[in-house]
Amino acid sequence: MVQKASAEPRKVRWTLPAADTSVAEWLDSQHSVSESLRLLIREEIQRSGYADMAYKPVEQLPRRGRPPKDAGQDDEDDRDAGRRPGPKAPKLPAPADWAEAPEGDPGVEEQTPAPAEEPEAAEPTAPEQPTSAKGIPSGMSDFLTGS
Repeated sequence: MVQKASAEPRKVRWTLPAADTSVAEWLDSQHSVSESLRLLIREEIQRSGYADMAYKPVEQLPRRGRPPKDAGQDDEDDRDAGRRPGPKAPKLPAPADWAEAPEGDPGVEEQTPAPAEEPEAAEPTAPEQPTSAKGIPSGMSDFLTGS
């Protein structure tokens, strides 16, 4: 039912529960409560039309933030996620006394020792690292050479 517009303003009275402190704080921060409420009502009319807000269906907003962790992931994966992969350690041949696994142990496979390799020529030694004023290696050469 639509009322005809009259020259006098329409007065509306409403009550704010004492527990609703956020709305009370918002009301206190308004220069003109009447104007602010009218603007909010106009915006809601543009979005939803002339609908009763008390019985409006609720739509769940999309999830924000980091996605949930999968059940199959380890905590270690999370810790290593930000690290760069480093050089892998070389595989070392098994010692000769490990060559035979005791019989009856199904979890251990038989290993054979790696063939002996000829020794390579000795590598030249690196020059002595520069030291700081206090006689401690600076570490800058390690940083620059990656060693």
